[in-house]
This record gives sequence, C-alpha cells and structure tokens, in this order.
Amino acid sequence: VVGALMGGQNDHHEKARLRKGLPILVATPGRLVHHLRVTASFRVSNLAYVVYDEADRLLDMGFEKDITSFLAHLRETHAGPLRKSVLVSATLDHKVHRLAHVTLREPTFVGFRASPGAAKELGSAADEDGAVESKGCATGVETQDGDGFRLTPNVELDAGEVVVPSTLTQHFLLCPCKWRLAALAGFLRWKLTSATADTKVIVFVSSCDTVEFLYCLFSRATLPKTAQSLEETPAKKRRQRGLSEEVRRRKKRRLAVNRAIEDQTRLHSDEDEDDGEPQGNFHKVDMSGTGEESGRVPLLSFDLFKMHGNVPHADRMAVFAAFSKCSRGVLFATDVAARGLDLPNVNWIVQYDSAGEERSFIHRIGRTARIGRAGDALLFLLPHEEGYLELLRKYGLQLRQLSLDVVCYEISRFTGSSSLSLALSDVQHALQHTINAEAEVKRLSVLGYQAFVRAYATHPARLKRIFNVRELHLGHVAQSFGISDAPSGLKGAEYSRRKKEDRKRITALRARSASKPVQRGKKLKKPTAGPTSARSAAPPASYVPAVTARAE
Repeated sequence: VVGALMGGQNDHHEKARLRKGLPILVATPGRLVHHLRVTASFRVSNLAYVVYDEADRLLDMGFEKDITSFLAHLRETHAGPLRKSVLVSATLDHKVHRLAHVTLREPTFVGFRASPGAAKELGSAADEDGAVESKGCATGVETQDGDGFRLTPNVELDAGEVVVPSTLTQHFLLCPCKWRLAALAGFLRWKLTSATADTKVIVFVSSCDTVEFLYCLFSRATLPKTAQSLEETPAKKRRQRGLSEEVRRRKKRRLAVNRAIEDQTRLHSDEDEDDGEPQGNFHKVDMSGTGEESGRVPLLSFDLFKMHGNVPHADRMAVFAAFSKCSRGVLFATDVAARGLDLPNVNWIVQYDSAGEERSFIHRIGRTARIGRAGDALLFLLPHEEGYLELLRKYGLQLRQLSLDVVCYEISRFTGSSSLSLALSDVQHALQHTINAEAEVKRLSVLGYQAFVRAYATHPARLKRIFNVRELHLGHVAQSFGISDAPSGLKGAEYSRRKKEDRKRITALRARSASKPVQRGKKLKKPTAGPTSARSAAPPASYVPAVTARAE
C-alpha cells in the first residue's frame, strides 16, 4: 500500500490513511512536517528508508525549515540509525553537499561518471567549490550530528560539463520578436502533420497567463480553407491514406480518454460526490469553439492540453493521464511540468520562453529522450539573447541552429504563400483573425503580454546582460501576442480588475473541490448559499477545459 501527503488535500482523509499504516509514503516536506506535529498516530520510530528526491529543487523551493524540522524529529524519536538514506539530484554541486553532509554518512556515489573520490567529497563537509559532473544519487546511513546546520539554496550550477542523453538532439531558433507566435504555430503544425509516426510536443513558457493564452488561441485558431488545399500532393496523400481507419481509431481514443479522465477524477475526489457538480465535467473532450466556420479549417486538429500552477490538482492528474495516452498532441505548461513527471514518448521539447536558470533548462529538456529513446529540444531565442548559447556551452551543452527559413518553407507548404517572406505574415494574419473574433482570446492575450514582460524583468542579476528588458521592443512583444494596440494603452485598471476576479474564482473553485471535514462518521451540514459561501462561486467566465481534442 502506497500513500501520499501533499498540500490541498483533505486533512482528515490523510489522517485516516496514516492511522491504518502505510509501508510506503510519498510526501512533500511541508505536509510531512505538519502531520508529524498534529497526527498522534503517525509514528516514524520504525522508519527504515528515506529518499530525498530532487534535492536541489527542495532547497530552491524554500523547504529548508521543513527539512530541518524533519531531521530533528527523526533524531528525537527514531530508535536507531536508518538502514539507508538516498539523496537524488540532477545536479550535485557543492551547495547540495551541505544537505548530503547532514543526511548521509559514508555515502556511495551512483551516477554516470562515478569515482571513488566523488563519494568521499560528497560525504565530507563539502565547503570546497567542486562539482560532481553528472546526474546521479548518493546513498548512505543517516548521520546523527549536524545540529545548527543551515541549508543554502542552489542559485547556479558549478562550472563543468553536464551530462545529457546521447539520444537527445538540441536546436535553437533565432526569431525576431514580432514573428515568435507565427513561428511557433508553424513549427507545431509542421511537426504534427508531417511526421509519419505519433508525435507529442511539450511547449514551456514562463507564466500561467501565457499558457492560458496559447492554449485558448490554438484551440480556436483557424486557417482559410484554400490554404490547406494548396499543400503539396505527397504530404496530402500521406495524410489521406487510411483516413477512415484513422477516424475510427481517434474516436475510440477520445472515448478512452473520457473514461480515463472520469475515473481519475473520481479516484482523487475521495468520495466527495456531494460537492455539487462532478469535477469530471471539466475534463470532457470539448469540440466547441474550434472556429470551423464556413471556408476555414482548424490550425491544429490535434489534442491540446495545459498544465500550470493554477490548475487544480485533480485537473492536473487528469491532464497527465490523458496526455500520456494520446498519440499526437501538444501540452502547454510552465515549469510545474519540468520535474517529477514521466510523460512517455515525448518527441519534442519547445522552450518558447527561455528558462534563464541553467537548472530549469536542464530539467525541461529532460522530459524527452528518456530511457534510451530519441528526442529533440528546441530553444526560441531573440536576436539579442544569442549570448545565452555561450553560457550553455560552458556546461558542455551544444545546440544546433534551426534556420528560420526552414520553418518558413514548411509553413508555405500549408498556407500556399507565394514566397518565404510572406509565410509568417500569412500565419500571423490567421492568428490575428481568431484573436479579433474571440473576445476571451483577446483578453487573455493582454494578460499574457503583461505576464511575459514581468517575467522577463525578473531574470537573475547575473543574466541581465543577456535577458535585458530594456532590449525588448514592446510593440513587437505586443504583436507576438496578437495585440494591435499600442503597449502604452494596455495598462488599464480593467484588466487588473478582471485578473483579480479570476484569481478569486479559482480560489473559490479550489475551496469547493476540497471535501468538508467529517466528525465521528457524521457529515457536516452544507453551508447555505450566500455571498461568502465557497459553493456559491461559479466557474470563471474565462474557464477553458484543460483538455481539447479534435477529429479530422
């Protein structure tokens, strides 16, 4: 039996699971310490193994105090030393050594380039500046000393080569800011339609608002029907071959995805059917809003998904299950999907917004080329960001350039553009048509623009010379979000007011989805409807289902 403790879940249900006993427990540090303090039946005196996964990220996310409390509790209550402790990190540098020093004793280093000196260095006080040049883990026995230690979060990698899978091919695309959106749309269409095998793509961006904008836009974006008829004959024949069978297979997959989503939602709702509408309704495959009006066809007729920090936990689990089972699709995500997710058969990783931090870059590209499979990664860069490539080369990361002309050529094949110079313009006009026709997409484009500029200005000081917000042409940035208005007119109070309202509604939805506490087997009365009731909060007007599927 495996149990899980994490934030946002019902506290009483978690206590009931702990009371029954769990041989294997997976937990976030904060929730673990919470139950150690308030749950009397939760005892760790017989604990045998502890695994610290993503150790570098634990420090970055501010879990220093929680880890300290957990170790202190073990020293006070545990009968003897643990049988084994395992520390796992994608980047083991001198700043992670401090965590290893207090959690491990006489460790054995396991990694791509393990050496006897590495384990000795990792088990020492590790005040020196060296780096362990591989992804790996260290195992050892829990130490009983280390009182008064202080963990230091990781800020940047130590200089040295970072090991990436040999089956991973990395590319970069230098694209003017005003054509970024059109280049992304053309690239996705190219890779999803031209490949003979199944293709899945993850697009990483910097903010939740950008995820919402791209997901909503590409769910509804259309092209003139004449453009599709001008595609080259070989590619057209390849897609039409066995079309009837493909339609039947997609119909079966959609039904299977619907069933999986409903089952997953019921699994994580913890028997909360009395909470009003079932959460599964939010994950139904939605064919509305595709924009298939007369004379126009969808730009991306494939499954689309979104994942970011504002998506409720049950929705994330449903998206994870659906994206894992689909054959062709695109997942728009923030860095919440960069770690800890094993998404099978991902072919391309597209970093539409640069990660900035080297650690985030490495973890993003780590979603593909897993377990010996081949994979590709593409990094979008603005012309003034080319210096970022030198920073990556310092860690042994070599990227090949993908010419923008190649992308334009592939775009011209399905738009029928008379020249390569017009290909991006034709796609931009098609996207602009959707943005101007859909009020919700237009509102999200403004929020996405504002979020992009704010995120760009928050890069670390050591990267300001590369990602300098003063180098941005705000007019071109606005055009990359399909905004034709001047940037100076996008700072009105109306958008800020709507943004606050959306956040309040999301908070109300989360409160409604959480089950109510139960006392001695009796259910509490439902709260009466009123302005302060979480149940009275309606779904946000801007809500777009987290999963969209299309059929040819």
